[in-house]
Amino acid sequence: MKVEENTRWSRWSGMSRRRFLQTGATAGVGAAGFALVGCGDDDDDDDENGGNTPSAGETPDQGQPKVGGRLQELNTSEPDQYDPHRDAGYPGLIVMSAVYNGLLRTRNPIGEDFVIEGDLAEDLPEQPDDTTYVYRLRDGIKWQNVDPTNGRAMTSEDIAKNFDRMQTDKPDYVLRPMFSMIDSIDTPDDVTIRVNLKEPYGQFAVNTADIWAKVIPPELYDGDQSKVHPVGSGPFIFESAQQGVGQTLNKNPEYFRNGQPYVDGIDFLIVSDQAVRAASFQSGELDTMIGAATPIMEQLKSDYSDGHYDLRVGVMNPFMINNSIAPFDNPLVRRAIYHAIDPELIINLQFQGLALKGQPLPAWLSRYNLAEDEIPAYDPAEAKRLLEAAGMPDGFKFVNRTFQGGTGAFGTLQVQQSLAEVGIEMENQEMEWADWRANVYGIKGDFEVTMGGEFDYISPDRQLYNAFYSEGSANNRHVDDPDLDKLLIDARRELDETAQVEKYKATAKYLVDNAVSVWLPQGQGYVATQPWVKGWFWQYSAGALFERNFMDEVWLDRE
Repeated sequence: MKVEENTRWSRWSGMSRRRFLQTGATAGVGAAGFALVGCGDDDDDDDENGGNTPSAGETPDQGQPKVGGRLQELNTSEPDQYDPHRDAGYPGLIVMSAVYNGLLRTRNPIGEDFVIEGDLAEDLPEQPDDTTYVYRLRDGIKWQNVDPTNGRAMTSEDIAKNFDRMQTDKPDYVLRPMFSMIDSIDTPDDVTIRVNLKEPYGQFAVNTADIWAKVIPPELYDGDQSKVHPVGSGPFIFESAQQGVGQTLNKNPEYFRNGQPYVDGIDFLIVSDQAVRAASFQSGELDTMIGAATPIMEQLKSDYSDGHYDLRVGVMNPFMINNSIAPFDNPLVRRAIYHAIDPELIINLQFQGLALKGQPLPAWLSRYNLAEDEIPAYDPAEAKRLLEAAGMPDGFKFVNRTFQGGTGAFGTLQVQQSLAEVGIEMENQEMEWADWRANVYGIKGDFEVTMGGEFDYISPDRQLYNAFYSEGSANNRHVDDPDLDKLLIDARRELDETAQVEKYKATAKYLVDNAVSVWLPQGQGYVATQPWVKGWFWQYSAGALFERNFMDEVWLDRE
């Protein structure tokens, strides 16, 4: 059920559910921006951001779903692991999301409305007051009929334990800040979960729709079982994985949505070479296509017009700076870097003109975006002045640690060129992706600087609080700033819609003014599906992964 159609949402900080969709403020998702992205919303920042709105191709009539066949999906690289609570990377997330469900799920197809709806929960939570959320499970949900759950019924106790697990106080449990405000959980019967918070938190319900907040059975909590072999309640059962080849998922015959999923299984195929990906899609070996540079995709569109192509925003693109080590612990040095980098050079050379200027919150959270004149501008003379003020008039050297292939992506070479022009020498050091993911991008944050992209999240709170709060679970930049901490805490506690937007914008402004990171242009890229793939949509942004919530709706029509 769409948020705006549900008349039983009686309270969300004094708003109806219709009001929630229109404003999105108490939930923190910028639903007004979400709902109207690509549809001419009054907060449209396309010209200001210097990029193009992601566009949807012409979607054919989907028709009546057919049962059978196997979906052949591209996976871009080897998964590091499959546990979303414990910071699984992108390749693992796209596999596990077909195995698990969340309490809620989100959909935001390119050019269409942003919608939050029940998944395991029959509907959105009731909120009798500002600190209480009541979820009710659908009837007849079972865990998959494989070891170790063996088809047993899912209960409210499973959900309560899942909330407890997501709050685990260990470095790799990245959802902890999103649920640490829980005071207690009541389970008065097998289908009701009453969550009581210690204090108001405007985005709690939205967090339960996050792709990472899947419900994992307690049987997988010990050791690393969940990282290597996911078992859930979802439409597909994880069958096997072969390193360097891919993963095999089969249909869950006891899935709680009757008649779904429609396909017999999903075969994830690891194809690392971009040209081979395009050739495999053109030949029909792959049903979906992501992760190829614009020239390759433009050629594919020309050579294979039968494909269905969409243009969407890529992952966020920060130049991540370790704020705890010299010389980057000096804000003058960080600000010098911000002014030294030419974003237009990156947009034109790295992204062939298809990019949006970067900032702390993703473009699709448009209500929270800063105006372009609020972001440090390219100004090499100012960069040199700041370096001199920092006592480094001759510049300095540092290492950018990235993964294999990273030097040719993210605008890395253009950043290197810009910095060299003000006397700063950047050495690029590539490493295996799994090593980079665990030790550099992860909470360990073993780097001076790293470029490698960053997920964009459903909630501005997760985007900023987790990454920049001094004790945030994703604070890989080792930020420890009491003034910033106060801004982050004030924003997450705010329930008034207008005030919340302003507080997140003030936080974003503080981040750019102090150059805690440098937000580089956020590229756009083409994605594709075969004409016989139905019931599929691409999410507006690559990082939020909303399309992965709906693999139970995909079907094939090869006739």
